[in-house]
Amino acid sequence: MFKQFKKHSALAATLLCLSWSTSATDVSSVTLSKAIQADGMTLGQDGSLYVASAWEGTTIAKIDLASGNVSDFSTSQKGPIDITQKSDGTFYATNWQGTSITKLSTDGSRRDWSTVGPKGDGLAFDSKGNLWLTTGSANEVRKIAPDGTVTTVAKDGILKYPLGIAISEKDEVFIGGGQTGEIYKLSKNGDPQLFATVPGPGPWRIGHLLYTNGRLFASGLNSNKIFEVAKDGTVNAIAGSGAAGHTDGPAMQASFTFPASLEASADGKTLYVFSSLEKTDKLRVISIEK
Repeated sequence: MFKQFKKHSALAATLLCLSWSTSATDVSSVTLSKAIQADGMTLGQDGSLYVASAWEGTTIAKIDLASGNVSDFSTSQKGPIDITQKSDGTFYATNWQGTSITKLSTDGSRRDWSTVGPKGDGLAFDSKGNLWLTTGSANEVRKIAPDGTVTTVAKDGILKYPLGIAISEKDEVFIGGGQTGEIYKLSKNGDPQLFATVPGPGPWRIGHLLYTNGRLFASGLNSNKIFEVAKDGTVNAIAGSGAAGHTDGPAMQASFTFPASLEASADGKTLYVFSSLEKTDKLRVISIEK
């Protein structure tokens, strides 16, 4: 994923509720049954965490959060960067080294769906069932209709390596510029407008974006921090001291190394984070206090 990155979105609440009404309290870890390479991920309707294995990987892992047990949900992928689930239970994954979006049934069986070209990154569904896709290397944001028809919504302009993507329940589309830390919000006619800037060193600043329970979060790659973005575009670090490592503890004293993946529990009280530089058997868990 450190060549290309994406963003998963979780739809809930309302963007107008974005504020500093909650904060991260502490960071802990779940030890997995085996180490995995992690990139984008989604919390499935069955309560399991589904994790894409990044640009060199071939696997979608399935994690039982209660036990930490890891199993192969799907294999033969072509560099999956992100995975998301539609309301009908079907999963969709990008393939950085392939040319199609993969469609997966709940038993893990797969087939190529919509042809989008190589190096696809982040995925997110809107309320109408359209699947949105970022392609950082092409400076492009596209929308895929339920029938698989692909439309380019935004390309070039102020976009700088669009990777992470998150969509609110009001269909507000947020795009993260992976190299610059800029977060863009698409206007109603699809024009990207600068919304916020996540601080940190280069060359990679943002991995995945996450919208959940009325809140927008961003993973800070080289900054080794997790950020929240308020409704006015203010950016606040909520976890991570900035030092590289895997130390648990109070949120701002805990350490992360290149945290890329972001997902949340259904109630929004927990954030899940994976580092993506190398295989890891640690799923980091950030507790959120309302």
